[in-house]
Amino acid sequence: MDCENRGLTKREFLKGALGAAALVELSKVPAAFSAEKTNDASDYRLYDKKIDVHAHFHPVEFFNELEKRVGKSEKHLGWKMLPMKKDTFMQTFSIEERLEWMSKFGIDKSVFSFPTMNIYMDEIAEQKKRNDASKFINDFFANTHQKYPDRTMFLADVPLGTDPEFSVKELTRAIAELHLHGVAIQTNNAGRLPHERVFDDFFSEAERLDVPVFIHPGYAPWFDKAYSKFQTYMLEPVVGFPADATIAIAYMIVDGFFERHKKSKIILTHLGSAAPYIYERINVLLRNPYIPPKVTGKSNLTKHPREYLKMFYYDTAIGNPEALRFCTNLVGEDRMLFGTDHPYIESAARFTIDYTNETKLTLREREKLYFKNASALFKINA
Repeated sequence: MDCENRGLTKREFLKGALGAAALVELSKVPAAFSAEKTNDASDYRLYDKKIDVHAHFHPVEFFNELEKRVGKSEKHLGWKMLPMKKDTFMQTFSIEERLEWMSKFGIDKSVFSFPTMNIYMDEIAEQKKRNDASKFINDFFANTHQKYPDRTMFLADVPLGTDPEFSVKELTRAIAELHLHGVAIQTNNAGRLPHERVFDDFFSEAERLDVPVFIHPGYAPWFDKAYSKFQTYMLEPVVGFPADATIAIAYMIVDGFFERHKKSKIILTHLGSAAPYIYERINVLLRNPYIPPKVTGKSNLTKHPREYLKMFYYDTAIGNPEALRFCTNLVGEDRMLFGTDHPYIESAARFTIDYTNETKLTLREREKLYFKNASALFKINA
């Protein structure tokens, strides 16, 4: 896209494309925990025990090594974003820089993950390289955690869509040998969604290991058939990602995922995308007495779709006060987690704390959201 011909700098273009919900000015003053505004910058440090469950980690040396392994192509969104300067929403930081940034905002620990490999390579065409990339990522994460065990936690990477059997083995290695803290997968795994039975062994192993599974959106094959392939105005991540996540969540509910995996600990990003807000649309055909239960999926379920929504966990990344209040009311305060999506959102920690402070939450709800729920989920105090 030609920004210069439109009289825009790259930074101005990105700000316009991503919208006010995702980008905030560094000078913005946070709201206090009451409804009043304050000029006290220390508000960001309230609750110094904050645990950020949605933080991505990939310093420069990480990508240098990854480029050697999988190659670099600007046809993939991830490589397009990397050359952008640090004052844009795409940033690469050393672990020491990240720790310093966390301290400014009272973030005691970050649960780091790699975003989605399919925005950097063709997973299907290069399956062996994809498997090797997972090993590299997990080893890199483990070595970083050893340097800063009190401040960092990491979610393993697996090539779930291209090699489910290898993914089970790599998950076991990552948890049992490397001592990582959970695993991250995509909403769309090489064209296959998490509910599909081919992944049952993987989720059963995650249950056996008793670790959270973090489900993050990324590129989906159907994007290529969408309006303008979602590329105009960068709507691929803005609209496409939450749309694909909503589809994946709906299938997990209707296909009876939690009937097969009752002990699964599934973290949904971005306040569950649209799923919590359309649950009655998911239920509308299930409650129709004239459609056979096998056709609607009702035969897979024992609960109302709303009750399955309460079995997921939800992070706060790229949300807003109205959505956060609604989601908390719907699924319960014990299912809410603080997440920033750093560094993919400019001033991610500042933005998330700002809108959380603007939300009418009780002190108990804030404590649970900021650190108590994550502490229990990841057994941090165990």
